[in-house]
Amino acid sequence: MKALIEKLRSGVDLNSADIDYAINFLLSAKTDDDLKAEFLTGLHRKGESAEEIVAFVHFLMERAIDPTIEAHELAGPMIDVCGTGGDGLNFFNVSTTIMFVLAAGGAVVIKHGNRRVTSTCGSADVLEELRVPIHLAPEELRECVKRHGLGFIFARQYHPAFRALAEMRRRLARKNTRTVFNLLGPLLNPARPSRQLIGVFAPRLTTVFADVLRQLGRACAWVVHGLGEDGAGMDDISISGARLPLPSLTMTK
Repeated sequence: MKALIEKLRSGVDLNSADIDYAINFLLSAKTDDDLKAEFLTGLHRKGESAEEIVAFVHFLMERAIDPTIEAHELAGPMIDVCGTGGDGLNFFNVSTTIMFVLAAGGAVVIKHGNRRVTSTCGSADVLEELRVPIHLAPEELRECVKRHGLGFIFARQYHPAFRALAEMRRRLARKNTRTVFNLLGPLLNPARPSRQLIGVFAPRLTTVFADVLRQLGRACAWVVHGLGEDGAGMDDISISGARLPLPSLTMTK
């Protein structure tokens, strides 16, 4: 791991084999948390490339529980709506609100989310306050989506390997330290939706995520970044800023 950290300090992108090794190190309960934090901090300082993010997604999805939702059994293509978080603005959870609006309009929404890490509340926190069951087994999730055109995939349940990282991520979040995991959440939906709307916390990430989503094979995706009244960037579309920024629209197929 120290060799990878030195590589990052030199500004060199990691290859697929590097990331495979790093993920095994990160997800092990027997490895050093300080080295994990140093690696994640170094990767963020270098700037995560699209290829690195895609490799993280591929290796982590191999460890996820697949709910095996068959797209041909649904009323339409699956879509996920979410943001990276990390903008520090502590807004209400917009994406969790919009999942109900989209489903009411006839879309098939498969929302993948978690409890809060860097925000005031995560999707799971919101749904629990509404007394919506979030711990759905795959068969329950499939039935929910077929019947209502709407389902929630609780990240902690469907990505059990992440438990080894929970405390370290909270520690880094308390220091306002962003990591690649701030970026990965929206990309790790184990239902593998073909459509996606993602808000990102920084303008440069619109093009990075467009490239990532293209490599992941999304049929259609929209990557957005907005500005507030004070010019602060947000991982949502905004109409309150001095100007309306042009979101990045990506038709991947």
